[in-house]
Amino acid sequence: MRHSNSTEQRAPTEDAALNFETVLREEEKKRGICSNTRQDAPAGLALSGGGIRSATFSLGVLQALAAEKKLASFDYLSTVSGGGYIGAWLTAWIHRSGFSAVEAALAARGSGNARMPGSTEPEPLSWLRRYSNYLAPRAGLFSSDSLTLVTTWSRNVLLNLIIVIAFFSALMLIPRLALPCVGLLTWIHPDEMGVLAASAGMLSTLAVLWNFLLIDRPPGDDPGRTRCRLCARRGVALTVFFPGIVAAIAGSIWLWGRKEAFENDVWGFALHAPLLLLPAWLIWLAVELWRAFHAAAYRSAPWERVNTLARHAGILALAGIISSAIGAGMLACVHHGFVFRAALGGSTHGPYAFLFTIGPAAFLAIFGVAGSIYVGLAGRVYREQLREWWSRMNAAFLVIAAAWLSLTACAFYIPALAEWAYASSGPWLRSAIGASWLATLAGMLLAPKNTWLTRRAQEHMRIVLNAAAIVFMLGFVIAVSVATEALLSTAGNIARTPVASRVESSDINPRASGYTGPGAFIAARQTDLDQLLNLNKDKALPFLEGAFIVTLAVLLIFGWRVDVNRFSLHNLYKTRLIRCYLGASNAKRHAQPFTGFDENDDLPLAALAPEGEKLAQRPFHIINAALNISQGKNLAWQERKAASFVLTPLHSGFELAKTQGETTEKHARQMFSATQADGLQRNNEPEWPAYRPTRQYACLDQEDRAFSLGMAIATSGAAASPNMGYNTNPALAFVLTLFNVRIGRWSPNPARDKWKRASPGFGLICLLQELFGFSNEQSNFVYLSDGGHFDNMGIYELVRRRCKVIWLVDAAADAQRGFEDLGRAIRLCRIDFGVEIIIDLNDMRPAQEKELPCAAFAKGVIDYSAGETGTIIYIKPTLCHGKREPIDVLNYSVKNPSFPQQSPGDQFFDESQFESYRCLGEHIAEQCLCKHRDTLP
Repeated sequence: MRHSNSTEQRAPTEDAALNFETVLREEEKKRGICSNTRQDAPAGLALSGGGIRSATFSLGVLQALAAEKKLASFDYLSTVSGGGYIGAWLTAWIHRSGFSAVEAALAARGSGNARMPGSTEPEPLSWLRRYSNYLAPRAGLFSSDSLTLVTTWSRNVLLNLIIVIAFFSALMLIPRLALPCVGLLTWIHPDEMGVLAASAGMLSTLAVLWNFLLIDRPPGDDPGRTRCRLCARRGVALTVFFPGIVAAIAGSIWLWGRKEAFENDVWGFALHAPLLLLPAWLIWLAVELWRAFHAAAYRSAPWERVNTLARHAGILALAGIISSAIGAGMLACVHHGFVFRAALGGSTHGPYAFLFTIGPAAFLAIFGVAGSIYVGLAGRVYREQLREWWSRMNAAFLVIAAAWLSLTACAFYIPALAEWAYASSGPWLRSAIGASWLATLAGMLLAPKNTWLTRRAQEHMRIVLNAAAIVFMLGFVIAVSVATEALLSTAGNIARTPVASRVESSDINPRASGYTGPGAFIAARQTDLDQLLNLNKDKALPFLEGAFIVTLAVLLIFGWRVDVNRFSLHNLYKTRLIRCYLGASNAKRHAQPFTGFDENDDLPLAALAPEGEKLAQRPFHIINAALNISQGKNLAWQERKAASFVLTPLHSGFELAKTQGETTEKHARQMFSATQADGLQRNNEPEWPAYRPTRQYACLDQEDRAFSLGMAIATSGAAASPNMGYNTNPALAFVLTLFNVRIGRWSPNPARDKWKRASPGFGLICLLQELFGFSNEQSNFVYLSDGGHFDNMGIYELVRRRCKVIWLVDAAADAQRGFEDLGRAIRLCRIDFGVEIIIDLNDMRPAQEKELPCAAFAKGVIDYSAGETGTIIYIKPTLCHGKREPIDVLNYSVKNPSFPQQSPGDQFFDESQFESYRCLGEHIAEQCLCKHRDTLP
């Protein structure tokens, strides 16, 4: 795909640059994807997700189409997940042997009444039978294939655990390192700390006022003024929350740092707190008075506006005084419990730890609560938009307080409380708690998706698994906290010199002194903390600082060297898919004797569309993946949490629909303007921000040959991933990342400058994003997973290309016949493209429970609007009423009642299972062709 540098051919028009789908569709037509007689009426074949079940069933469909010489009727082949397995098998075979030879070989056995006895099937198909158990072809728990899977997964889990544990350990060391600073600050004169707290609080209040003045603008004022950077999330965090945190730390030290200073200060604070709001109140009043006399857009007369302002000013002043007084009273109540520090024994840093844990968290929480009271008292003075702003700010303060309390409690108190709980419980209770915690993990990782459950039962199961994920996540954090404390204590005890001065465990063991309450365990841990902080003070590198540096070094080194893609399950999954589905057509295959893999099985995805003006291979393969947007800015992402990401021989990338956001459109305008300004075009390629030439996409890699066909189908089939589109759950993402159930891939963002890099250079950030279920479309690298996490049918991209005929093979598990995936795809096409798909599925539903449907396929209409229509043929694995399927298929269904809707978790097919699905697909497709052959040219 080369273009000259001339003005006429260099750059698309601005409209074309913003309408990516039109530009790409025209480019695909130029490369001969649609025959000359069907330029405006392309046909597409969609193979759905469903793992090896979908691949094997679709194989039978392909054989039936080839026998009727209808395989050449399709211009596009759109695949998702398991459909991509067999789609890549067909594509690679066509690339190596030619379309005519492949179609003839697939049809060699004939179909229906034309079946030729004694004929043999082609070698690529026989290869699939041998490798139907593609993950571990050699059966047996102790076979080399099975052991390789276990050892590879164990290695990656170990590397993941090192990074994650180092991350949480480093976090829990930070509060310990801050304690000496807290101790020094408590000896600063209270008045100085009070001034710092008041200044920070006033700065935060003025920032709030700034936002309010921009939001509450006069009628007719420029709405663009609200787009000030200080009003964005980062600006609010910098100007409101950061000063608020400083005020909370300084205020807690001012009130509680020195015991004798508190009694008078708390009531002084209650009296003087409203004075902190006075400057902001005066500025607001002055601005509103100026607006009343100068804003011509106000309908009321200026003096009427002044009267209203006077009433509002009085209400706001009263609300400020009352809410401040309530806040001060709440602080006094918190201080009343602060005497608990006296029960911490003779620890030097115990009071500082308690202050650092409770003080800032209490201040931040009270900021949020008092703010809510203030808004309530202000009542109708604030409009709904301002009340919403207050709600978000108050919620943010509460979240920060909870995070602060959680981190400091894990550093100072959770290990001691866990030790107390362990010492107080009996062996049976300990065993039960430990077994239950491990059982939650086993339930999440091993529980299959039972497609026979009703929707309500599946929803209940999802809730239970989410709750189990939260329980396990909390248990893991507690375990890391306890382990960090134990390692510090052990290392500190070893490091003490001379040997005679080492503190034995009995010296700080509460049980040795007869005390069994939690306070005794906390006192013992904080005595040990005193010794760690005092350890080696005369040396250049104190103990805790050294421990933090070592932990941080482990985190950074492993986060840098452990590639986030190569040490996930992605490569293990990819190599086995390549061996099974792409190695089948490699006639010159020379496998490595020890591993059994041949790197020549795979081929570059761009090889399917040769450089220059040569025709691309037909059917043009569209491999669908999901770009995860679990934390996007647009509200449309709240349910979808993903967008369509396509990998084709010509282009790879995505375009957000108008209902999803403006990211690609804004970037397009910026890039188009830059291209117009310099008159140049990089690499002589058209610059479409969300799409890039596949030949160059992710090409800067020393190991892989750009984006290959095997890499594409593995990405499209990454069903088990921490980020799973609309199924993403942060707690479950934590568990899946921790135990390396990560088949997805971090790929370069086509809309960013680093789109040629194959993998993140520093994968720690991406791994943490997976850990917390965070991903978006704006970073340099985006997280791609199973295309079924967006559209499991594969028709979304065919509708985008306005195909007039679509044959859809839906092999997704659907025992309840709810057609959920089809319904979602139809909904997406209606919302994003304005295309209506109408199809009657009544014959495909059983008339009564436990009965079989009457049909396994249906015909529908695609309404593209403006009189433009198309046809959709829908095929689904089904045993029909009357049981006219082949006898061996019916025999298999008797022995396996869930057939043909077996769990997608079953990726280990044996010969009879493989043949049953293949034969059923061929049988249903033959019947469908008999009735709807005329839909294909």
